[in-house]
Amino acid sequence: MARNWLVEYRKNAGLTHQEVADTSKIKRAYYTQLELGVRNPSPRVAKLIAKKLKFDWTLFFESECSITRQNIAIDETCCALEPKLAM
Repeated sequence: MARNWLVEYRKNAGLTHQEVADTSKIKRAYYTQLELGVRNPSPRVAKLIAKKLKFDWTLFFESECSITRQNIAIDETCCALEPKLAM
């Protein structure tokens, strides 16, 4: 199952697969496989990616039944990225 939440975090950060991979010290192809849900990261890699994209690294290891938690985390990130309107 694809990790759509991971794609959203990366896009919200304005980063490419290569940029996330470089800062996480992994190959771009491996990062792509992580987004596609083909592979699972080690805790070390999960922490590096999460630090770069600013989310809780344990999301990688949540079961599919916690998709709501993942979506809530994305919504909070999106809201934080929206410009504040002057009143």
